[in-house]
Amino acid sequence: MARRPGPRRRQRRVPPAAPSPVGEGQRRDVAAAAAWAVAHAAEEDLDPDRVVLAGQSAGATLAISTTAGILDGDLPGAPTPRAVVAYYPATDLRLVDRSLQDAVLGGRAAQYPEQTRASSPVDLVRPGLPPTLVVLGSADHFVFPDRVLAYDRALRDAGVPGRLVEVPHADHVFDYPFGSPGAQATRPAVAAFLAEHVGVRTP
Repeated sequence: MARRPGPRRRQRRVPPAAPSPVGEGQRRDVAAAAAWAVAHAAEEDLDPDRVVLAGQSAGATLAISTTAGILDGDLPGAPTPRAVVAYYPATDLRLVDRSLQDAVLGGRAAQYPEQTRASSPVDLVRPGLPPTLVVLGSADHFVFPDRVLAYDRALRDAGVPGRLVEVPHADHVFDYPFGSPGAQATRPAVAAFLAEHVGVRTP
């Protein structure tokens, strides 16, 4: 949403500093950060009408679930994102490592079905979601490509605009650091997506 090139970054709460479960608190944090950015748009040189939520891994899952929460009215006061950029999201918290379930939910997914549904992208697919770009490494050993591919197909079947970018032979967090070959390979697709759907051009 920046008029100047480059996004504005905000940190989310993570365990063990945050009380467990942190999933719902994280969604509130992201919504509050977006609301703050819009409220301070003039002084921060931001465009309040071009809010995009983006993240990597658990942060991508959080961007997706926060967007759904905003649209559902569960996170009042937050602006509606114009688009979502999700790098290798965990799409179903019932299927991830138990340590991640503990961190996000405060226990096993089966113990917290409501929180699991609110945090799992596969349970949040429906028409009316903003354009969503999904980025994935074809050799991702953590989120498993078949799950992310199925999630992307569900989005498109529901009529959600966007696309999938799959990087051959790439594993989880293939785009770190920012100037790495993986990041450079996907940056043009992200820039084109934002230009098409939000009107933002990145350097």
